[in-house]
Amino acid sequence: MTRTALRTTLVLCAALTTTAALARAQSPTQALTVCGIDRSGSAKAYLRTAIDVCAHEIADAQSGSTIIVRWISDASFRTNEEVVRTTVPVGLLCSNPYDIRCRTAAYGTESSVRAVKRSALARLLTAKPAVAPRTDIAGFFQAASDAFAEDTLSRQHRMVIATDLSDTRGFKATPSFKDVTVVMVLLVGGDDPAAIVDLRNRWSRWLLNLGAKRVLFRQAEVVR
Repeated sequence: MTRTALRTTLVLCAALTTTAALARAQSPTQALTVCGIDRSGSAKAYLRTAIDVCAHEIADAQSGSTIIVRWISDASFRTNEEVVRTTVPVGLLCSNPYDIRCRTAAYGTESSVRAVKRSALARLLTAKPAVAPRTDIAGFFQAASDAFAEDTLSRQHRMVIATDLSDTRGFKATPSFKDVTVVMVLLVGGDDPAAIVDLRNRWSRWLLNLGAKRVLFRQAEVVR
């Protein structure tokens, strides 16, 4: 093989290596997460905490995932209760640290991911929601269920809700949570452990009966 032919072969091999490195990196963990923030009067004292819960969902979202943030209010099912809807771009991780083109491409996608998350967080953290007179948790559940049903991609479905679990609106809803992981962040005051356990059990049974894969409970101060 001549020197020119050898150089051409090496260049082609380098190009193929770069392409392969990028292709291997394109394996995002896709998920659709619907996060609910209780802005009703009964949870007023915990509003900032509830907003932080959904902010963490955005900050921690993996590439290729979509996050929808909605208010829980007396009109939870309405479209205008949606605060944020964003999809995180697919990021690339370069498997060859010595490949400049690979590193440049990976850095570009990292910048896009950061920009999308910053924009979504800015919309959420600067929102100034009015205190709702009543709470419609069932309406939020129905809106989340509809979002999962409309998802045409093969993604993991997850619902996070930061609320005191007090539904005072009393609307009826027929959501479906088949294969959905539910995380309930309790914004509950008081010092009656038995009442809190009873509240958790009642909501957990209802969600599992609607097909939820599992129902997890978290206290607000240990969400992170």
